[in-house]
Amino acid sequence: MRTLGKREATRDRESLNRRLTDWWAYLLLGGVGLILGTFIIDLVGIDLHVVLSGAILAVLTVWIFWLLRRARKSK
Repeated sequence: MRTLGKREATRDRESLNRRLTDWWAYLLLGGVGLILGTFIIDLVGIDLHVVLSGAILAVLTVWIFWLLRRARKSK
């Protein structure tokens, strides 16, 4: 019985480590994508303020949708 609890704790810890690693990878990929996207937009000649405001609105929309979906799923 005691070994079963240790196995479950180890499995939970591995899952948490994997999730943290995934989030770190997403963050790095997003940062690299943002930098490359900025260079491309600068080369094309689109006003950067327009692009950034659109990106902020898009991120807020996705974040709010994700929060609402998660709140609905937990009920």
